[in-house]
Amino acid sequence: MSSSPRENRPLVASANENNEIDRAEAARLLRLARTADPVDADQLVDWAFAVLPDSPAIRRLKIQSSLAQNDVDLADALIAIGLLHRPTDPSLTFLRARSLFMQGEFERADQEIHLVLTRRLNHVGVQELAAQIAGARNDYSRAIRHHERVLDLQPNRSDVREMLVRDLLHISKVARAKAIFKSLTYAPPLLEAQVLRAEGRMLDAAMCLETATEKATDASERDTLLYELIDLLESLGHWPRLIHLVSKLPSDTPRASYRASKAMLLIGRFSQCRELTDRFASRLRYEQEAQANRLVADALQGRISLSKNEIEPQTLAVDPAGLALLAENWQRGILGLIVSNQWSRRKSSVAHNSGVLQNLVQKALAVFNHELAEDEKGRSDMPTTEIQRNRALCLIRLGSPVLAAEAFSQSATPYYPPAKADLALPRAA
Repeated sequence: MSSSPRENRPLVASANENNEIDRAEAARLLRLARTADPVDADQLVDWAFAVLPDSPAIRRLKIQSSLAQNDVDLADALIAIGLLHRPTDPSLTFLRARSLFMQGEFERADQEIHLVLTRRLNHVGVQELAAQIAGARNDYSRAIRHHERVLDLQPNRSDVREMLVRDLLHISKVARAKAIFKSLTYAPPLLEAQVLRAEGRMLDAAMCLETATEKATDASERDTLLYELIDLLESLGHWPRLIHLVSKLPSDTPRASYRASKAMLLIGRFSQCRELTDRFASRLRYEQEAQANRLVADALQGRISLSKNEIEPQTLAVDPAGLALLAENWQRGILGLIVSNQWSRRKSSVAHNSGVLQNLVQKALAVFNHELAEDEKGRSDMPTTEIQRNRALCLIRLGSPVLAAEAFSQSATPYYPPAKADLALPRAA
């Protein structure tokens, strides 16, 4: 605001003689909040709530303010109070759905938003939240329907068109996604790269991301672009290019560092994986990822005592999400052992030549064979090409080159034998 309301008159009356004064004061504060900047608006809502805490309208504003500040505990408490008095209020049910969504309770949020949709089908905010919840549950077809409804109500929403493109790419509706993408006035580089990648134009997508990364000034945007670029280079099998990129990663890119650490596991560079993990380990949201990385990297380097320290009863050992991360990292680490053992010119260590690795590879192959069977039934989350590529690497280590060649022939990733110096992996860490 250009000038503080305090300069003209007190924001809150010093003494409210009766309820009518309270209501007038609250109404004045709310009018001011509509034109205030976010910080002042929150303060004005707080004062209005202090003046008249039992007003349903003011309580809703206070809930919205609390959610905007990520204070979900206060928001939930106020929502519960409101629902005691107005159990069928769709605006309160909507706010409860938003709170649950923010807390990662997607199934419960979905149940709440369904109740709101039955009464406010043409409410833009309701349709947007419904789309977000559907996307979080990987129900992209439903997310598309909600985003299309938003565009019916507000045709000029370019941000919604961008989200619609991403939803369509998730379900491989590439032609339609490209048509909508072309209608955008501004083409975000990340979205352009995702469209190019979906079309199979991998090198064009990589160039798009590299150019955008060089121009990015915002650290968060650069982090996201690098994450996508690392993921793309791994899928292409461009290891030297990937290793060079990882060696120059800025320190303020926790998301890209996490993705790079996973890539280093896949090619047997376990020390580099450990170094990258240290960059994001202090971030609370990456706690499980850091533990899974450290455990596998330390164990595969023979640092068993360190890896044991990473397993704690309250985290990876009992958390299904943590166990899933650990399983993925073990698969990547085993493949890293195979790759480094196959391509390195050094003599393998006794541990690598023992039956231990052979047994691990057999188990890894069994996992990928199972994934292939699930993929044929349409039930696997892993792309077919990735499954076949991983099977081929296992078969190489198990001494079945013919079967490996057959698996590679069904993988979109080209296989470059170690003889090609420009693509041969450097020595494993």
